[in-house]
Amino acid sequence: MLTPVFFFQFGANSKKISITKLTCSIGIAPNKRLAKICANVNKPNGHFNLGKRRDEIIEFVQGLPIRKLSGIGKVREQVLNALGIATVKDLYLKKCLLAKLFAEAEVIFFLSAALGLGSSQHSEKHLRKSLSHQKTFAPTSDKDALMKICHVLSVKVADDLQRHQVGGSTITIAVKKSTFEVRTRAHSVKKIISSAEEIYTHASSLLSEELPSELRLIGVRVSSLMSTNDLNKTCFANFVQRSPQSLPFISPEKSEKIDSNPLLGLTHKRSSSAEKTSPTKIPRTVHKNKKATGSPSMSGDKKVTTLHDLWAKQS
Repeated sequence: MLTPVFFFQFGANSKKISITKLTCSIGIAPNKRLAKICANVNKPNGHFNLGKRRDEIIEFVQGLPIRKLSGIGKVREQVLNALGIATVKDLYLKKCLLAKLFAEAEVIFFLSAALGLGSSQHSEKHLRKSLSHQKTFAPTSDKDALMKICHVLSVKVADDLQRHQVGGSTITIAVKKSTFEVRTRAHSVKKIISSAEEIYTHASSLLSEELPSELRLIGVRVSSLMSTNDLNKTCFANFVQRSPQSLPFISPEKSEKIDSNPLLGLTHKRSSSAEKTSPTKIPRTVHKNKKATGSPSMSGDKKVTTLHDLWAKQS
């Protein structure tokens, strides 16, 4: 039976070397975090297979220096070393100290790494963080030529956004001067854009701030990407959650139908615009040897039916 180790060792590596003349190191482990660490064990052209047993994983992980963990750089390493933490095993032994000094998310990361835990799921649809295009050319200070290059790059970025069905809210322009000095400018908008016209409008404005100058490279990038499908769901959710004052106007004819309640046999009609003036107070009529009425009756002989009267009739 051919194992994954046999396939990678004698199949994938030999094929890559024969075609590309490049070496390849491979790591095989129960999750992605461990596999990435294992890929660095037998470089430049070897492989390392970590077993699935818990004791094997703990023994392998806790003997590693903390710098071997993806996510711990030079600065974080210096901070942990100052706390007496040099290996992954020390992360677990000093977990109480870490809980007092670091944020919850960082503590979870440290303990997960110390126990050899990690995700083994691979997402097929990965949303990119940014899309960009750049062009290198002979140094020039011609504004029209530079703006034309910026427009071409904006069209290419827009095509990529539409192909990936995403849009962005941050536009960045990168330029390299003839002196090889690199400068970047960025601008964020309050909406998601994906069209070439909108991208060029903001990119050309940012480029104008770097002119006049002799440039040899221009790059246009759109970041803070969001899927257009998620954007449509967000817009619909915002519409549903709007306050009643922002909802479309309902005509009086429709409002009368809404206010009708056939189950109770009551029909309430809203007053017209002419009747929306302040109501005239009707004084109480007091007779001798009689108590004042609790509430004035409506003008005319029309009888007002209330919920109390309906319940009294049914009982």
